[in-house]
Amino acid sequence: MLYWFSRAIFTVLFKLFFRIRVLGAENIPAAGPFIVAANHVSYLDPVVVGVASPRRVAFITRGSLFKNRCFGLLIKSVGAFPLSDGEGSNIAAIRKALGILKTNAGLLVFPEGTRSYDGKLRTGLSGVGLIAARAGCPVIPAFVSGTDKALPRGAGFIKIARVSVYFAKAVYPPKSSDKNSYKDFTDRVMREIDVLAAVRARKK
Repeated sequence: MLYWFSRAIFTVLFKLFFRIRVLGAENIPAAGPFIVAANHVSYLDPVVVGVASPRRVAFITRGSLFKNRCFGLLIKSVGAFPLSDGEGSNIAAIRKALGILKTNAGLLVFPEGTRSYDGKLRTGLSGVGLIAARAGCPVIPAFVSGTDKALPRGAGFIKIARVSVYFAKAVYPPKSSDKNSYKDFTDRVMREIDVLAAVRARKK
């Protein structure tokens, strides 16, 4: 209930202040598990993608955001779970992600692992390929633009800016369990995100 209540509020706010535009929402599957893999330039990105997606998405976030107990409980209540430094904690986060997907729910990941400093796409980590392959679910590449203007890295307050979200058609992971196939698939997802970025650039 809190997720959908929060989403309704943010939808209104984003339409008023960010004039949020969503393209390709029909590419989100109507049923079954799915992963949205998006670029990452701002702390606003998880909220923006959550508003843009017609289905609920849980999301992996930095473990440090849970250090503040109240804030940690808040973001946990809307589907966030931590990915901390260290091999053991990463395994726990992957297991959590797979558990979510087993319930036919959606998952939001940022393959770059952290926010981009300059807005350019960084190399994607193989985790998205591993999770998608083990869950056997489609990945929907997504490109978010404008959030770096609305809440730039290091900024202390939100600015008014035009925000857009583009969803591409689903891509499907390999059935192979080879680690190289995970990286190859992640690279493919990143290329799809880059295509969306190019489309956005042409429409400016």
